[in-house]
Amino acid sequence: MSAFCDNWSKALMATMTSLSMALFDGPRQIAWCCLLLEHLNEFATLAWYFVADGQFVECIILRTLKSLDDIPFDTSQPLLTYHNARNMVITQAIAALSCDWEVPQHAIVC
Repeated sequence: MSAFCDNWSKALMATMTSLSMALFDGPRQIAWCCLLLEHLNEFATLAWYFVADGQFVECIILRTLKSLDDIPFDTSQPLLTYHNARNMVITQAIAALSCDWEVPQHAIVC
């Protein structure tokens, strides 16, 4: 059990680091990133259920951020905004399972 927790902790920290170093194209992407960071534990856990690999979890979260840029960030409906992000995590996790993503061993560039 401790090996699982250790791998999970490493994946979560790597994902937080990647999100904090992401380049943002505009204020909407910054807003989505803040939402992802606020709920990172939940979203990373959800992605982990699909792929059970720290590097894939990191890639899923980064691809989710990129995909959310096309969806308006609506602060007047926080539950809808949360569900949009959650659904995109699921979509990206399914995409990770259905195709062969190449995940680099060191720096994640998804």
